[in-house]
Amino acid sequence: VDIAKKALEKADSTSSNIPQLQDTLDAAQLKLENQKDNTITDVYSLAAKEQEIAKVFTALLEEQLEYHRVAMRTLEMVLPEIRRDIEHVMIGLNPDNARPRPVFGVDLTEHLRHTQGRVAVVLEKCCSMLRASGFTEK
Repeated sequence: VDIAKKALEKADSTSSNIPQLQDTLDAAQLKLENQKDNTITDVYSLAAKEQEIAKVFTALLEEQLEYHRVAMRTLEMVLPEIRRDIEHVMIGLNPDNARPRPVFGVDLTEHLRHTQGRVAVVLEKCCSMLRASGFTEK
């Protein structure tokens, strides 16, 4: 709109393109008014849905809270077993009760030879955990 106004102001009064510039200005002003009306309509529409949006947001937060409660209960149930397994692995891998060998950053062949297994301990524990609780998730 401002550009069209400036172009119209700069035009000579004797110029033949004044009607064309005036039409351009009128069209720009009409388009601006339509956009303002559309924006106001959208704002009122959004304001009318505010309560519905608040209810949906509240329901989302309640679902997240329930998810975290279930996750916490699951962790509380599994943590003692994980601690027992770690103790068992630490004692079982080292008859001398020395520090256990690291699992991460160790060559897989060496790890499997040391644990006398076919699958890495970490993968075995992860799969057991998934079987126990992970496949029940939604």
